[in-house]
Parts: sequence; structure tokens; C-alpha cells
Amino acid sequence: MVTETAHVVRRGTLLFWLAASAAALTLFELVSGMILWLALPAGQGWRFSRAFTVWGLERHSWITLHNWAALLLTAVIVVHVALHWKWVARQTRAYLVGAVR
Repeated sequence: MVTETAHVVRRGTLLFWLAASAAALTLFELVSGMILWLALPAGQGWRFSRAFTVWGLERHSWITLHNWAALLLTAVIVVHVALHWKWVARQTRAYLVGAVR
């Protein structure tokens, strides 16, 4: 017999996958940013137009991937903060009350 809670993702499992996703997206942002900065810099004219690629992707494709990864990372962080909102509120309240004393 399957209970209703068997279909619900445990909070710890969800937090783990959010943290893993945030780490992977941060690593991708770092790598793609370094590629855009060092391997495919802007302002090089014909030299870095369509002829030059890194791992088969042109500069514009890297920019698109970099931007989408940033949006996904932002969404993951927003969900992460929302799941920890009670803790954030308690810590903020404790800090502000402590600062008044």
C-alpha cells in the first residue's frame, strides 16, 4: 500500500537538489564567463565572428547559455530563500532586536 507521503519529496531531498543545482549552475556560470572573457572576448571584429568557436559554440551561443544559466540560478536561489524564509525572518528579527539594545 502506498501512502500519500510517498509521493511528496522530503524537504531534505529537495534542499539537497536545490544546493546541487545551485553549485552546478554557479560552476557553469564561472566556466562560461571565463570562456567569454578569455577565449571569445568582445570587440575583436572579424577575428572572433563566426569562424572562432569553443567546443563548437560561437560567442553568441555562449552568451545565450550564460544568460539562461544566470536566470535559472536566480530562480533556484529564490526558491532556496523561500524554503528558508522562517529562518531568515527569525535571524533578522534577532539581529534587529539585538541592535536596539
